[in-house]
Amino acid sequence: MQVPRISASSYSNTAPLIWSFLYGSERGRFELILDNAPARSAEMLRQRRVSAALVPVIEYQRIEDVLLVPDVCIGAQERVRSVCLVTKGVDLEDVKSVALDVSSKTSIALTKIIFREFYALDPTYKQAKPNLIEMLSDSDCALLIGDPSLTVDEKIYRKFDLAETWKSFTGFGFVFAMWMANAENSDAAEQIDFAAARDEGLKHLD
Repeated sequence: MQVPRISASSYSNTAPLIWSFLYGSERGRFELILDNAPARSAEMLRQRRVSAALVPVIEYQRIEDVLLVPDVCIGAQERVRSVCLVTKGVDLEDVKSVALDVSSKTSIALTKIIFREFYALDPTYKQAKPNLIEMLSDSDCALLIGDPSLTVDEKIYRKFDLAETWKSFTGFGFVFAMWMANAENSDAAEQIDFAAARDEGLKHLD
C-alpha cells in the first residue's frame, strides 16, 4: 500500500499539528512534505499530489472535492501573534496602501474584509515578499504571516494582530487554517488520526 503523503508549512504555529509526524508516534508512517508557504500546500492539494494538507481555510471554497478534517485547526479566540498588519505608526483607519505577504490567501482575504467592512476603506494592494523594510518602503501597511510576524520590533513598528482585530469587531474567534483531505483519495487520509497527532504535539510545545 502506498504511504499517504501530507503537506504543511514549517511555520512555528503549525508545530503542535505536525510534531507527531516529525518526532512522535506517527513518524515514518506517512510522508510529510514541509513547505514555508501555506499557499504552496494548498496548491499541492489542488493538484492531487498529496492526500491531505494543512491549508488556509479559504481554500475550502476554492479547491474542488476536498473534505474538512474536523476538530483540528490553527485558530485563535483572542490573539494569534503570527498573522498581523504592521505600520510605521499609522492607524489602520488612515491606511491607503497595503503590501501583502502572499503566503496565505486566508489572511489576505481577512485583511481586505477588515479594511472594507470594519473601516470602510478600499486601499490599494500589492503582492510582496515578506521583507518588512521593503514592504513599508512604498506602502503604509504590511501584512505579515507566520514566523516573520513574530519577530517584528514593536519599538519601531506598530503591530495589529488580525485575530484580535477580528474579535474586537465581531466578538468571535477566527480559524486561519485546517487539515483538508483529497475526497478522491479519502481512504488514505482516513488512515491518519490528525486529532491524536494534535494532542501529542500539544504535549511537546517546549
